[in-house]
Amino acid sequence: MTLTQKIFSGCAALVLAMVALGVTTWFLMSQGARGAEITKAYRVPQLERVAAIELNVTRASLQVRHLILSRTPEEAATTLADIGRLLGVLDESVAAFGKATTDDAGRQAFVPIPGLLGQFKTTATQNVQLIQQGRKDEAFAFLVEKTIPARNALLGPLEAEKQRQSQLLAKEMGLIVDEAYLALYV
Repeated sequence: MTLTQKIFSGCAALVLAMVALGVTTWFLMSQGARGAEITKAYRVPQLERVAAIELNVTRASLQVRHLILSRTPEEAATTLADIGRLLGVLDESVAAFGKATTDDAGRQAFVPIPGLLGQFKTTATQNVQLIQQGRKDEAFAFLVEKTIPARNALLGPLEAEKQRQSQLLAKEMGLIVDEAYLALYV
């Protein structure tokens, strides 16, 4: 080989190596970006839905207690309206959560939630009826014995699903970081 051929061969090898490096880096970065998009589009919103359901269930049960403690008819009316609003929001949130569930484990976790929400809503409604009848002592006992346990029964599977989703989020983010570091060191 002549010196010119050796230089061209060396340059060709360097160009091929640079192309291979560029393709590998592009592939790794696109994998990371795709993973981040999936996480953003699915995992984070599901976690937000679970958190919103937990928050609104807790708020509804606290509003039932607040209704017992209301001092004026206006305060009671405002609290009653908020309870109704929260119970409606819960129906929408649970429906959205179920609709967005795409994996088998998520579908299994979702199975008891509508029934438990129904039980919570039934007990909360019964609790409100006792309050509206002026039976506040019975309403408080009902809150402690029925409504709070119904709330906690619903919060249990929600907490488990939130933990599962959080673990999956951590795993997905770990993969994205690993792919980014791999691209960095390639």
